[in-house]
Amino acid sequence: MKGRNGQPFSFVANGVNVLVIPQSMAESAIVIDNQLFLSEALVLPDNDQLRLISQQADNRVHVYPASKRPLKAQGAVVRVDKPLFNGFDSYSVVFEVQKPDVTFTKISANKYTVRVNSDISTLNDVFLRIDYVGDRALAFIDGTLLTDHFYHGRPWELSLRAKAAALKQQDMVLFFHPLHADYEQVKTMTALPEFEQGTLLNIRGFEVVAEYKASLTN
Repeated sequence: MKGRNGQPFSFVANGVNVLVIPQSMAESAIVIDNQLFLSEALVLPDNDQLRLISQQADNRVHVYPASKRPLKAQGAVVRVDKPLFNGFDSYSVVFEVQKPDVTFTKISANKYTVRVNSDISTLNDVFLRIDYVGDRALAFIDGTLLTDHFYHGRPWELSLRAKAAALKQQDMVLFFHPLHADYEQVKTMTALPEFEQGTLLNIRGFEVVAEYKASLTN
């Protein structure tokens, strides 16, 4: 027995109603108080509420079994959608789009400063997505190392939440170290740009990603 591709389906076995959901949905599913929640956003229990966390402003949430009371939210707008499947409640949880004002200033070939010009406290987090090719990168505030990152082929995602208060007063400094052709890890790396005089450092760009949060109740 199987349902339509990518869709949940149900059947009755020995008087018990059985719900089957696709693996892609099951990977992000969570059961809270005997209800199944499906969403591409992160849904977590939070005392007597639920917390939804997402880097998308528009999110879908599906609840099984359907509840007598509609889902409500603090920090977002909830719209009732057409049910995903019989027996479900489906909703859109929509955040007001926020674009944190962050300035990147190039000081030298391997040094940048980061200034946060807007209030980010209403967001769950703000990430700097830094696309570079090199050996490693380090982040400092007032000379203190916050964190570092070793290049592994993917952009560095740097959270600003923990240092939001400090960033109101001071800039963050980013240092990038070049990759050398004779480093052992180079042997296992693929699709690298050409080395110049035995070194490689390519800072491709910066992206600011807002992460939203809302409290859900029903």
